[in-house]
Amino acid sequence: MSLRLRALNGVLWRVVKPFLARVQRPQVLRRGFSLAAVFLFKPWHARMRRSILGMEFTTGTPAPGRVMLYFHGGGYVAGLPWTHRELLGRLARATRLAVIAPKYRLAPKHPLPAALEDAVAAWDGLTARFSPGQIVLGGDSAGAGWRYRFWRFYVGGGRRLRH
Repeated sequence: MSLRLRALNGVLWRVVKPFLARVQRPQVLRRGFSLAAVFLFKPWHARMRRSILGMEFTTGTPAPGRVMLYFHGGGYVAGLPWTHRELLGRLARATRLAVIAPKYRLAPKHPLPAALEDAVAAWDGLTARFSPGQIVLGGDSAGAGWRYRFWRFYVGGGRRLRH
């Protein structure tokens, strides 16, 4: 484990986790999440552009015929594609794919199924240009939960969502 990762892990356990246990308003959590992204994570050398589906991250020329749809984490109440820009830029570079991160609606202002509807809209937008077998699904933390649920009940389950 790198020194940077050990330091980050220590901060998460000693500072962030106790802070999260006390937060009662999502606005405070969102602001903290965004500030942490600005100060802790440097933007990776990736092109970031808005698209109708969310934010698109690329490095160099993406491999043709494949794309990644990535659902960011944030406990379903925080996070945006730009707060994950370092990770998404690294993924774009490592995979040589265009990485699409939808800006899905967050709770509690937009309760379920709003975020899942946004995931479906992003998927439908991608399937207009790619076959389902050309789309790689990814996600971290709560976004990994969206990814699993989305795959299980929508893509792999005959295009139906339960909420």
